[in-house]
Amino acid sequence: MKLAGCTWGISPLHRAQLYRSITERTIAPGVSAWGRHFSYRMQTKLNQIQRPFLLNIAGAYRTTPTAALQAITGILPLEYKFEAEAKFSMLTRLRKPITDEGKSLTPEEIEEKSTGCAFHPAEFFEESRIQAAEDLQAVGDINIYTDGSKTAKGVASAFCITNERQELQHHWQGHLKPNS
Repeated sequence: MKLAGCTWGISPLHRAQLYRSITERTIAPGVSAWGRHFSYRMQTKLNQIQRPFLLNIAGAYRTTPTAALQAITGILPLEYKFEAEAKFSMLTRLRKPITDEGKSLTPEEIEEKSTGCAFHPAEFFEESRIQAAEDLQAVGDINIYTDGSKTAKGVASAFCITNERQELQHHWQGHLKPNS
C-alpha cells in the first residue's frame, strides 16, 4: 500500500481500473453460486477487504467512512456488485428466471449473444448460393459489397471489402438466432 502516495506513483484513475479489473475478479470466483444473499457478517467482511483499496484510490485519511469512500471513488459496495453479477449469471448463463425489485425477468426476454455464422460445408446448398452473372468491376480504391438474406434456415448478412485489384481486404458474416 505504500507504493503509491496520494501525489506520486500511479494515478487514481489507473488505481481504480486496476482494482476493478484485478482485485474484484480475484475476490469474486464463484459469486454466481454464493452471491445471492449476504449476511451482515459477510457484508462487513467484504467492506473490510474493500476499504484499503478505496483509501489508496481516493488518497483519503483512514478515518474516512467506507460509505463515503465508495461514494467519492464511484465504486459500488462489493455486496451490490456481486449480487448483480449473480443475478446476471443466473439469467444469462444458467437460463433461470429472476425477480428483482418486484419485476420478474425470464431468460426468453434477454437476447442471446450472437456467435457469428458458422456452418458445415455439407449444409451449404447450391440453391442458396448467389451467383453474379456480371463481373463486378472496381469503382475506386476501396469497394464494399453487402448482402442480406432470409431463408428457412434463418436471417443472415455479410459484407466484404476489396481493393482496386479486387483482392479481399476484409470480410464479415453473421446470422440471427432462430428465436430472435
